[in-house]
Amino acid sequence: MIRQCEPAESEEIYEVINDAASAYSGVIAADCWKAATWAIRSYERHGFRLVPAAQKDELLRRYWTVPDRQIEELNPSSAAG
Repeated sequence: MIRQCEPAESEEIYEVINDAASAYSGVIAADCWKAATWAIRSYERHGFRLVPAAQKDELLRRYWTVPDRQIEELNPSSAAG
């Protein structure tokens, strides 16, 4: 069952996400998401939206443990095109 999370569950959710990110570190290349426009469109259909790079960087640093190099790789402007 999938349900919306409660604000009080945030810390536990962040722990799960960070544990998963650590477990899969190096398994998927940091920049693979750039080519996954199908995934981005799927999120957009469910009400999510892309944020500007500066806001994305702030959110990543606030809620996850992400190396600076990976944050740079996640900037759409650095995608090969």
